[in-house]
Amino acid sequence: FCKIQKTNLPRICILMLTYGKWNDFPLLFSTIGVPCLPESLNLHKDQQRSNKPGEVQMFSQSELRTIEQSLLATRVGSIAELSDLVSRAMHHLQPLSAKQHSNSTPMHHKQGSLYWEPEALYTLCYFMHCPQMEWENPNVEPSKVTLQTERPFIVLPPLMEWIRVALAHAGHRRSFSVDSDDVRQAARLLLPGVDCEPRQLKIDDCFCASRKLDAVATEAKFKQDLGFRMLTCGRTDLVKQAISLLGPDGINSMSEQGMTPLMYACVRGDEAMVQMLLDAGADLNAEVVSTPHKYPSVHPETRHWTALTFAVLHGHIPVVQLLLDAGAKVEGSLEHGEENYSETPLQLAAAAGVPWTLHTWLESLRTAFQQHRRPLIQCLLKEFKSIQEEEYTEELITQGLPLMFEILKASKNEVISQQLAVIFTHCYGPYPIPKLIEIKRKQTSRLDPHFLNNKEMSDVTFLVEGRPFYAHRVLLFTASPRFKALLSSKPASDSTCIEISYVKYPIFQLIMQYLYYGGAESLLIKNNEIMELLSAAKFFQLEALQRHCEIICAKSINTENCVDIYNHAKFLGVTELASYCEGYFLKNMMVLIENEAFKQLLYDKNGDSSGQNVLHDLQRTLASRIQSIHLSSSKGSIV
Repeated sequence: FCKIQKTNLPRICILMLTYGKWNDFPLLFSTIGVPCLPESLNLHKDQQRSNKPGEVQMFSQSELRTIEQSLLATRVGSIAELSDLVSRAMHHLQPLSAKQHSNSTPMHHKQGSLYWEPEALYTLCYFMHCPQMEWENPNVEPSKVTLQTERPFIVLPPLMEWIRVALAHAGHRRSFSVDSDDVRQAARLLLPGVDCEPRQLKIDDCFCASRKLDAVATEAKFKQDLGFRMLTCGRTDLVKQAISLLGPDGINSMSEQGMTPLMYACVRGDEAMVQMLLDAGADLNAEVVSTPHKYPSVHPETRHWTALTFAVLHGHIPVVQLLLDAGAKVEGSLEHGEENYSETPLQLAAAAGVPWTLHTWLESLRTAFQQHRRPLIQCLLKEFKSIQEEEYTEELITQGLPLMFEILKASKNEVISQQLAVIFTHCYGPYPIPKLIEIKRKQTSRLDPHFLNNKEMSDVTFLVEGRPFYAHRVLLFTASPRFKALLSSKPASDSTCIEISYVKYPIFQLIMQYLYYGGAESLLIKNNEIMELLSAAKFFQLEALQRHCEIICAKSINTENCVDIYNHAKFLGVTELASYCEGYFLKNMMVLIENEAFKQLLYDKNGDSSGQNVLHDLQRTLASRIQSIHLSSSKGSIV
C-alpha cells in the first residue's frame, strides 16, 4: 500500500528489531554454540505450562525435538520436504502465536489459519534448496534434519524466520494466504544482497478463499477473479468480456480488498483503461467498503477511499486530470455527510504539495519581486541550489535570466546582489572561458627587416609625433584596406609626408615591425602598450595583429584590470574580447560584486544612453553559455 497503517507500526518495528537481534545471535545459541529456539518458541516449556496436572502430554519429547529441528532448518532437499516442514511448523506455531500474539512470533490472522499457496512454497524452496543435501535416512517419515554446530545463519536464516517474516507481510495486507511475493519480501529482509521491488497493490488470487466456498460460489469467485485479471492486463478490447464475468455488479464489482476495477487502473496509472472504464459507466466516486465481514481483506486505512484517492497517492497526474474532467469529487466520501477519518483526495494532494521545480521557483521569485518582498526574495535565491542541473530548460533562458537580471538592476541590496552573483557563476559552470583563437595572417608582400625605417630605397614617409618613419609602398599597399586608402590619397610623385596624429611613435613602430617581419612572433610588447597597440591594429584594420592583442589582454586579465579592458573593447567594438570579458565577469562575479569599479560599470546610469548596456550583454552571454552546456545537442561544445 502507499502508506503503512499506524496501528501496524509497532508490529513492523518488532519485526525489524527481532531480525536485527537475529544477526547478533544473542538468544539463539546455547553456551556451547548449538543453535536453539528463542524462549518465546520453546515448545517444551510451553507444553509444561499448558498441561494440567495428571494430563497426558500431547507430544513426546522426541516429537517436540523434531519440531524444533524443523523450525531451525536452513536447507531442504526438495519441495516435498519443504512442504512437510512448513505444514508441521504452521500446525504448531499458529496455536502458539494465538497465545503469545504480543511478542515477535508469527502473527495470528483473526479470520483463521493462514494458507501457504503452492507458488509461495516453490519460491521458498528456491531460496532454501540444496541439491547436495544428504538425509540421514530417506526412508524414515518424516525425514530427519541434522543440525550443525556452525553458524551459517548470517547468510541462511532458519525456516522459523522465513515463516515469521512471510506471515507478517501476509497479515499486514489482510490476506488469507501467503503468496510468492510475501516470500520474496522476506528474502529482501533476511538475505544480504537480495532485493526485489516493493509489493504493488494488485488483485490477489482467490485460491485460498475458494477453499471455504461451495462449488457454485467458487465458480463465481473464479469468474470474477478472471474478470479482474482481464481488466488489469492492459487490453482495452477485453473490457466488455471482462464485465460479463464480474458478476451482478458488473463494472463496479469489488474484490476482496474492497476495490473496483477503476481503482486498480488508477493505481497502475493506466490512462487508456481508465478512459475505457469511464466510458463503460464505472462509478467515479465508488468507495472502498468498510464492512470487514463481507470484504475481509480490506485494509483499514483504505476504507472510504475513491479512485481519485488512489490516483493522487500514486502521483498519476494524467489519470487525476481524467477523473476530475469526468466529475470526480475532490472531497471524496465527506460530501455524503458521513463521519469518517480517511483523508480526502484534496487533502492528500495538498499534503503532497507542488513539486519544487525550476518553474515553481521562477513563479515564486516573480511574485515576491512584484510584491517587493525583499526577505522572501533572499530566501528564494538561496533555494536555487536545490534545483538540479537536469531541470535547466529553455524556461531558464527565456524567463529566468531576464527576471534575475531585472532584480539585479533594480536591487540596491548587497545581500541580493551577492546571491545573484553566486547563481550566475553557478550557471556559467566550472568549465574555462572559451579561448580566443589566433587568426592566420593572409599572405602579402614581404620585405627584409633590414628595410624597416630605412631611408634608402624608401618611397613613402610617415610623420608620427613629429618624427619621420620611412616605409615602402609595395609592402603597405597590400597590408590592409586602411593603408591602401592612405597611400592612394598621396600619389608617389608627392614627396610630402603622411601625418599620423592619432598613434604614438613606439606603437606605430610596432605596427611597421609586425608588417616587415611578417608576424607578431618577434614583437616585444610592454604591458602599458597593449591597449594602444590594440587600438592601432583596429584602426589600420590588421585583423591578425588585433586578435593577437586580444589574446594578450585575455591572458593578462584580472580582477583589477578587467573593467578597463572591457570598456576599451566595447569602445573599439572588439566583440570577441568583450565577450571574453563578460565570461570572466560571470565566472568571477562573486568576487567582482564587491569591486567598486565593477559595481559602477553595472549600475552606470549613462550606460543605456551610450549603448553600453552591460547587464543586457551579460544576460546574453550567460544565455549562450547555458544553451551550449545544458540544452544543445552537443553539450559542452563551447568549452
